[in-house]
Amino acid sequence: MKIAINQPYLFPHLKYFQLIYQSDLFVFLDDAQFVRKGWINKNRLNNKIVEVNISIPVSEHSQNTKIKDIKISADHFSNSIYKLINTTKKMFKNSEEKNFIINILETSLKLNSNNLDTYLTFYLKEICQFLEISIVFQKSSDLDLPVKKFVKAEEKIISIVNYLTGTTYINLDGGKNLYSHENFKKSNIDLLFISDLYSQNDKLNENYSVVSHLLLDGKEKTQDSIF
Repeated sequence: MKIAINQPYLFPHLKYFQLIYQSDLFVFLDDAQFVRKGWINKNRLNNKIVEVNISIPVSEHSQNTKIKDIKISADHFSNSIYKLINTTKKMFKNSEEKNFIINILETSLKLNSNNLDTYLTFYLKEICQFLEISIVFQKSSDLDLPVKKFVKAEEKIISIVNYLTGTTYINLDGGKNLYSHENFKKSNIDLLFISDLYSQNDKLNENYSVVSHLLLDGKEKTQDSIF
């Protein structure tokens, strides 16, 4: 079984969806530490003319708070979503996919949750469904893993893959400096990176979120980059 593991992100780039497409089981790493200056709740929209920063506002939290425990800022959440809807309408007014993006944003206002990861996973699953990508997922926090303090991120990943009886772990290319083929092999796991599977990846603009690709290129062209 091929397993991919990654933190949930707000409208990540196409390579994230390649990862989902290539896996039999996708694990949302929701018990990882939330990085305040990272991209978990942030992204950019780009229409090749202007680029706009977008985000889901979150409440105050300690430095060591895990993603699953991050709360949205209830006082600012609705305004941020309506602002994103208006930005989408203005930047991509001629896009055929505009209504799909607006619809999932409007629907997310009705989720009645304070947890950031509820919204992130909702958007990811809805986009997968729209792109006709089958996703079987679990949250790492739901796994009954042995309580252990992992020295390296690699150790935790290997532990998760072993627990789920995976035979192959697929990762984004950023993990090439973190993960060793030799260490995975010791646990009878094959290690693959997205660049091993997609020769055209160097043509993708990694800074463009999946939403920008959908709104600029349309559904079929976006699918062609993933399938």
